[in-house]
Amino acid sequence: ARLGSACQKRQMWPVAQSCFLAWALLEPEHPTPWWELATLAQREGRTHDAVAFYSRILAVMPEHEDALWNLGLLCYQTGQLPLALWCFEQGVLLNPGNALLLLNFAALLLQHGSLERAEEALAMALPLGTEQASILYTLGEVHHRRGKFQAAIQAYSQALAEDPQHSLSLRRLGSLLFQEKYPKEAGDAFLHLVLLDPG
Repeated sequence: ARLGSACQKRQMWPVAQSCFLAWALLEPEHPTPWWELATLAQREGRTHDAVAFYSRILAVMPEHEDALWNLGLLCYQTGQLPLALWCFEQGVLLNPGNALLLLNFAALLLQHGSLERAEEALAMALPLGTEQASILYTLGEVHHRRGKFQAAIQAYSQALAEDPQHSLSLRRLGSLLFQEKYPKEAGDAFLHLVLLDPG
């Protein structure tokens, strides 16, 4: 373990990996060597190995929040949506006060088409007081997908009240206002967007 950590500090990744693998084989029920192997694999872009190592951690310690988070993100990035959903759902059960986790869970549910559950996750996240603009933008996306255009306009507007430079909300709000026959307001939103990002 000490040798692996020392090699890691010196960026001697192959030697560090060998040390942590030996430790993992000696103590397979200990999550730490698997964690070190997983983060090394993730750093090197070996996604398949990282997923296997994070899964091994969760086999011995199902409540390991960091492993759930990292595995969920990796699965999301590689299109393994059911496993990513499971990871974030378990993370939310363990830590329902984490706004960023709830936001990512809601975004994944939205992508998966589970709009009602996405809205529930966002309702849990809003009172927590962080990530407000992103939460409200995602809520706007949920309303938009459900055809609740006035509710979507309100959510995008609230996101912009939290962060006037939230370009995703500006873009969606402008399009929706134009669609719903509010040309002046749509023009104002698009002008603001152009001023934010002239390119």
